[in-house]
Amino acid sequence: MSNTKKSNNSFTNEKNEANIRIEKWIEFGKDYPKSFLKEFWSRMRKISATETKSVFEFDVTEEECNLLGNLHGGCIASIVDTLSVATLMGNKNGWTGVSTDLTVSYVSTAFPGDIIRVECSLSSVGKKFANMTVVIRNNGTGKVVAIGQNTLFNDLLIL
Repeated sequence: MSNTKKSNNSFTNEKNEANIRIEKWIEFGKDYPKSFLKEFWSRMRKISATETKSVFEFDVTEEECNLLGNLHGGCIASIVDTLSVATLMGNKNGWTGVSTDLTVSYVSTAFPGDIIRVECSLSSVGKKFANMTVVIRNNGTGKVVAIGQNTLFNDLLIL
């Protein structure tokens, strides 16, 4: 049985600059025809965003699970990577980057039917590097599923 809890989406439609930049990045991901994350982008929900933090939610399905029936570690790593970059796009400097170091500590798990909450924070940003922290929780239980750290190198300006 899954522990699911719907969130309060009161910040979803807030139109601050960070939200607008992140929404552009999400739409880019949804429209990119060859992305293996296309399905992920279409089901991921942005709950709130500022220039240094963002919160997303995602309903876990069997497609993201391993043979044991729980959320696959590779999927978790992709979530950390993808949503930390999306959060970085909310920064007023508007730069993206490529990951140079990505670490994930797997603490618990989630199952099909669970909603995971992804909390991304910009720890530091400079001209060439940014450091992100990502905490993934089971929204129903509040338990931490994984904690990720991502260091990104600013390779080009997109927006």
